Amino acid sequence: MGIFLFILFLSIFSIAIARFPFFSKSNLKISVLLGVFYLKVLAGIAITIIYTYYYKDRSTSDIYKYFDDAKIICSAIKKQPKVYLELIFGLNENSPEQEKYTSQMRNWSSLDENWLNYTKTKDTNFFNSNRIVTRINAVLIPISNGNIFIHVLFFSFLSFIGLFYLYKQISKHYKENSFLIFIIIFLLPSTLLWCSGTLKDTLVLSFVNIFIYRLFKIEEQRINIIDLLFLTLLIYLIVLTKYYVAIALIPVLLGFTFKRVFQTRTLNSYLFVVCALLIISFILPLISPSFNVWQVLIDKREEALKTAIWAEANHQIFYNTITNDIGEILYNIPLSTFNAVFRPFIWEAGNSPFILISGGENALIALFLIYCTVKIDYKKLNNELLVFMLFFSIASAFIIGFTTPVTGGLVRYKTIFIIYLLLTSILLSNRKFVIPQSISAIIYK
Repeated sequence: MGIFLFILFLSIFSIAIARFPFFSKSNLKISVLLGVFYLKVLAGIAITIIYTYYYKDRSTSDIYKYFDDAKIICSAIKKQPKVYLELIFGLNENSPEQEKYTSQMRNWSSLDENWLNYTKTKDTNFFNSNRIVTRINAVLIPISNGNIFIHVLFFSFLSFIGLFYLYKQISKHYKENSFLIFIIIFLLPSTLLWCSGTLKDTLVLSFVNIFIYRLFKIEEQRINIIDLLFLTLLIYLIVLTKYYVAIALIPVLLGFTFKRVFQTRTLNSYLFVVCALLIISFILPLISPSFNVWQVLIDKREEALKTAIWAEANHQIFYNTITNDIGEILYNIPLSTFNAVFRPFIWEAGNSPFILISGGENALIALFLIYCTVKIDYKKLNNELLVFMLFFSIASAFIIGFTTPVTGGLVRYKTIFIIYLLLTSILLSNRKFVIPQSISAIIYK
C-alpha cells in the first residue's frame, strides 16, 4: 500500500510540474524541472534514512519527534474527531479532552518547567514552533497511511515550489550567469539535503521565497486585499515556524516601506533603517526593560548554550553567554555573522562526515564570495531586490551565529540565508561564467 501511494503522489506532483502553466512558462525545460524535483525527493529520502539509522533516538530526532507526536494526534480521529480537528487548528487549547493526547507527546508543549528551573533560563520558544510540523504531519498521516516517505514527497514538493518562485523572480531580471543562478538555487548541497525532508528548514525557506516573490510582485500590479492577506498569512507561518527569521525580515520590510514613503535611493533607505533600528534597540531598554530585543536573543543564546552543554554536544563554537553591554553586543555582530557563514571549517570535522562535507562546502563558499566581491559593480546596489536579499541574509546570519553554539545547528540553519547571499554576490559582481552551448541546450528551452 505504501509503495502504491508513493507512486501515486509522485505521479500527481510530476503531472503538476509538467502541465501547470506556472512551471511550464519558465525558461527551463520540463525534464530539468522534473529532474530537480526527483533529486529533492531523493535528498529528502536520504535525510530521513540518516535520521532513521544514524540518529536512532526518535525522541530527539528532528524528523521523528514531530512525526511520532502527529501519530498521537491522529489516534483521536476515530474516537474523538472533534479533538483531532481542535489540535490541528489550535482551538480550545488545554481542554481536558486534548490533555489526554498532548500529555503523551514529547515535543508539543514548550520547554518543561523542570528544565527551565535547572538551566535558569527563560522559555524562548514563544510560538511553540514544534507544533507546525507536527500539525502538517497529522494532516498528512490519514492520506499517507502513516508512511513517512510520502510526507517527504509533500515537503519536497513544497520546497521545490519555493525555490522555483525564487528562480522565476531572479531569472526574469538577470539573464547573465543563468546557469550559476540555477546551480545556486536548486543544487546547493546543504539546501538540497536539509530543505527537502520533513523539517522546519524546508517550510521556512519555502515561505520566505514565496513571500519575497509576492512582495515584489505587488509593484507590478494594483495592490488588493487578497495579496495583503496572503502576505500576512506567510508572515504568520514564518513566525510560527522560526520566529527569528521574521525578526530578520523586520529591517528589510521597513527599508522596503521607507523607500516608497520617502522616495529615497534604495541603498540609503535600507542603511538608514538598519542604523535607526540599531540605535532604537539600544535606547528602548533604557526607557522600559520590557522593550529589549537584545535580551530575547541573549536568552535564546543562553538556552541553546546550556542545552548543548547538557547534551554534551560536539563541535561547539562558543561557550560564553554575554550581557546587555552595548560594546559586547557590537563586538559579537561581525563575529556571529562570520561564524554563521563560514563555520564549520574543514579541520573542525573530527569524525563527523556531515561536518566534513559542510566544511568543504563552506570553503568553496568562501572562495566564491572572495572571487565575486573583489569585482563588485556598486551601481547595481540600486537594485532593490538584491539589496533586500543582501540585508536579509546578513541579518539572518547574525541571529543564527549569535544564538547557535553548535556547528551541527549552523549547518542546517544557514540554509535560510546562504542562497540569498550567494545570489547577491554573483549578481552584484561583474564576473561572468560561460557554459558550453551543449549544456545550455540541455537545460534551457
